[in-house]
Amino acid sequence: MTLDSTNSGESVPAFKTEFLKSCLSANVLTFGTYTLKSGRQSPYFFNAGSFYDGNLLSAIATAYAHTIIHFLDTNPGVPKPDVIFGPAYKGIPLACCTLLVLQNIDSSKWGAVKYSFNRKEKKDHGEGGGLVGAGLRDANVLVIDDVVTAGTAMRETIEIVKREGGKVVGFVVAVDRMEKMPSATDDDGVPRP
Repeated sequence: MTLDSTNSGESVPAFKTEFLKSCLSANVLTFGTYTLKSGRQSPYFFNAGSFYDGNLLSAIATAYAHTIIHFLDTNPGVPKPDVIFGPAYKGIPLACCTLLVLQNIDSSKWGAVKYSFNRKEKKDHGEGGGLVGAGLRDANVLVIDDVVTAGTAMRETIEIVKREGGKVVGFVVAVDRMEKMPSATDDDGVPRP
């Protein structure tokens, strides 16, 4: 497969091609043998922490923004988010930058959308609490994160949003490893869709 086509002969959108080229040229996506947080071995590693300059951050935020726009345009039953939520830690800059790109694309549609993120530990001084940014009560919440491996962080994020009174309407990630949480009886080490 090349960056310009898929096995089905369809063209890959330009924003995806640019994103992949950025990942490869900056060694955000590397190939080798890696042990993941889940304990499994992987032939590749995606390090969103390496999106640390303006060009790279723009590439990932632009890819997320166009993915969101395309998905909402082709799935009219899915509500537009009121809040874009970035789980601590890597999701935080991704959510903020993506919201800025969305607002720059169409300020009349995205200018009033808010962002929020969680703290790893609740703060008991100042404004306190476990969230920073917009509240989630009665909000449609779109979650932006870097990678889904076993789904643990995704489930934790759903619980945070529910606890705060919001409704998760979708997740956007750069890489979905398509694995599942192993149980005591069914983990054969094979990634699952």
